[in-house]
Amino acid sequence: MRYRWFASEKKDELGMPVARRPEEMVQPQEEKKGLDKGVLMAFGMAAAVFGYAFWSSDLQLLLFGAAVMIYLIHPLPAKMWGRQGQIFGNLCKGFGMAMGLGALVWAFL
Repeated sequence: MRYRWFASEKKDELGMPVARRPEEMVQPQEEKKGLDKGVLMAFGMAAAVFGYAFWSSDLQLLLFGAAVMIYLIHPLPAKMWGRQGQIFGNLCKGFGMAMGLGALVWAFL
């Protein structure tokens, strides 16, 4: 049985074709420069929550909105600064989670 993606008649020791056509080989995906649309929409919603909390003087909601925004920026430093940015991104991620949890606990006390 012949498969269409094998270009040449190279065979291994069991007689199976071993080469693929170059156009069907898996190509590496290029890295995106910025954030995805979903992350940008979530950041916009968090900014709206932050703005509403600032306008209404609700400190718990203000901290929660800031925590979500801090958490959502964690991919940016790695894309901008490489390895050191990855460390800073992990710091943003952890700080955002801790701050969000603290804001939730404070809201229900």
